[in-house]
Amino acid sequence: MAANSLQAIRKSQPAVALAMLGFPWVADGISDAEASALTSFAALGETDPLLLERVVNLPWVADPPDLEPLWFVRSLAALAEHDPILARHLADLPWANDGASPQETEAIKHIAVAAEYDLPLARHFATFPWIEDGVNEIESGALVDLAYIGQAIARQSPQRDVLLGALRAISWVNDGISMEELAVLYNINRLSDPEAVAAAILSAQSSSRFAAAVVPTPTPTPLPPGPLGQMRGAPWYQDGLTREEEFLAATIGFSSVDSERYAMDLVRNPLVQSKTLVLPSGEVTLIVISALSWNRGEEALDALQTAVETIEEFMGIPWPDSEALLLLFPHAESDFERLGRMTTTRGGYRMVVMYEPETSPGFAPVLYHEVAHYYWHRTWFREAVAEFFGYYTLHKTRGAPLRTHAGRGRCPVETIHEFKQATNGGLTSSFTPLGACAYTLGSTFLVEAYKTVGHDVFQASLHTLYYDFDFSDPEVKFYRLLLANSSPDKHADLEEVYRTYIGGPIPSG
Repeated sequence: MAANSLQAIRKSQPAVALAMLGFPWVADGISDAEASALTSFAALGETDPLLLERVVNLPWVADPPDLEPLWFVRSLAALAEHDPILARHLADLPWANDGASPQETEAIKHIAVAAEYDLPLARHFATFPWIEDGVNEIESGALVDLAYIGQAIARQSPQRDVLLGALRAISWVNDGISMEELAVLYNINRLSDPEAVAAAILSAQSSSRFAAAVVPTPTPTPLPPGPLGQMRGAPWYQDGLTREEEFLAATIGFSSVDSERYAMDLVRNPLVQSKTLVLPSGEVTLIVISALSWNRGEEALDALQTAVETIEEFMGIPWPDSEALLLLFPHAESDFERLGRMTTTRGGYRMVVMYEPETSPGFAPVLYHEVAHYYWHRTWFREAVAEFFGYYTLHKTRGAPLRTHAGRGRCPVETIHEFKQATNGGLTSSFTPLGACAYTLGSTFLVEAYKTVGHDVFQASLHTLYYDFDFSDPEVKFYRLLLANSSPDKHADLEEVYRTYIGGPIPSG
């Protein structure tokens, strides 16, 4: 794949290909993840050779600190397919010159999403003044929501042109995005009924009653009903938000809390605890949010720290976010079936929600599983890896045996191969019998592979897999990485583990 990508570039732009051959990450041998990155360069060259030349000459592209910034090239290539001039404009911004952050890459990606269905809207997004200065998490989240709101309109609404025009006319988006404004966009994005989306957009164009539910006004009297409206009258909100209280407001605003009664309790009697964790890669803020009536969270903050430290050490990759968020939620207030979940807000904030008391024996392994989703949140394989980390963290910190569900558990098929055939590649709800296979068979495969090849080989292989951009057939790619990194005397046992839990054709090394 890498050779084909470089050959395609060489045919049209030999000087660019020669320059790329001198990049350290190309010259020292190309991993699967780097090969995937090269396909993005080739795609950009096919669409806009001039833009590819500009990108290759950016100072950070030759030797980036890791592969994360190269996602920028993929997002830029997707946008250039629809509007090369706009892609060039964004590539010339100062923050693109010094290495795009994940939030800035996400912004370009979703401007490209908008360009797929409405070029004027995409161009409008690119004119926001705050795009010029570098995109933060809140602004990136706003672009994600705006892009998908527009996509829903383009696909479903009979008033397509009118509503896309109304979306462009929301004036308060232009001067920067607050947490409360992001909550407005997020909640519009959550609406499934086209008529409700239309009404929300039309009323959000100015300081409307819809926007006023979350955007503070000088005289909020009477307060709108519901948690968001009542939050504006809470003392902790009126006297200015601390960083911790911003996350509390975002939690309520994003409707991560699926019980209005508990949301009101969070508004009236919140408890937000935090600590700064110093990791080898930098500082991470740990935040635990709860209501005083439910859980005080002292042990939860320690458990969150254990999870973050252990999983970040194992991955050998900097913690993906600047914080780790945990919401403690009473199970009786929720219809949710499991003990915990990871919710990803459109604002880019990922939060673990735990429905079990921190004193419960089941609290720690479920928390460790959910925290692992900060790294692993793509395809069915994410649940297998998260489940593995639930067991591994218990093993590492408490000396528990490294074991799993011991095979199939509730899974109705024998292998992951059968599971993927029955679910269109593993796309199924976790709550179905087939959905359990990702947890049971997947994690058992990983634990047995870990025992077979040892910690160092397993860790190095998982580290490489994390940077795989396409992430299709992860079990095959991971097996090949294990083979490549382990000694030949392990291969027969590793093949047997693959045959038992993955099944299907055995991949060649």
